[in-house]
Amino acid sequence: MSSVRPNPLFFPALILAGLALAGCSEPPQVAIDAAATKLAEADAAQAATYAPDQLAQATAAMEAVRAEVAAQGEKFALFRSYDRTAELVAEAEREATAAREAAAAGREQAKIEAEAALESLRAGVAQAQALHGDLGKCRRRPKGFAADLEALEGRLSGLAGQVVDVEAAIAGDDFLGAKALATAVGVQVATLSAELSDAKVKLGC
Repeated sequence: MSSVRPNPLFFPALILAGLALAGCSEPPQVAIDAAATKLAEADAAQAATYAPDQLAQATAAMEAVRAEVAAQGEKFALFRSYDRTAELVAEAEREATAAREAAAAGREQAKIEAEAALESLRAGVAQAQALHGDLGKCRRRPKGFAADLEALEGRLSGLAGQVVDVEAAIAGDDFLGAKALATAVGVQVATLSAELSDAKVKLGC
């Protein structure tokens, strides 16, 4: 009975081949860097301000990539696989791109709303100024009227002056701040206009 004796070099060669194959299994660094660049672009597009939810998703997706790479790195080289990493990288890049696009859209919408709020404020100030002018023409001038009229003018002037602040905020791309300021000042202007209207009715002018 004959037997085949294995080549003593067979198993070492097999091990070396396996290690060589494992050595080819490296993180897809180029793709990872590209996804990281997309995330940086989303951040530069002010996604934190105009698309915070989408940015959070993109950031989480990128963290998942890093976690997977770290997990594979802890394994023995022969057993590492970056197939799942490649899938996560593709997802991270998609999320980052979506965040950047959402930020651009959100920024444009915020600009439109800020400019609309500014126009509304300007109109409100103009109306208040007209009412103040009408009140100043009233023939009836009870005691203290002149002082009250001057006080109202001071309030109106202060509110009108904040239109410039809103304009400056828009010029500085602070659209959310501009809208908030214009809205707040607009409420005060509307209150003043109501007071001026009431005074006109009471004086019959």
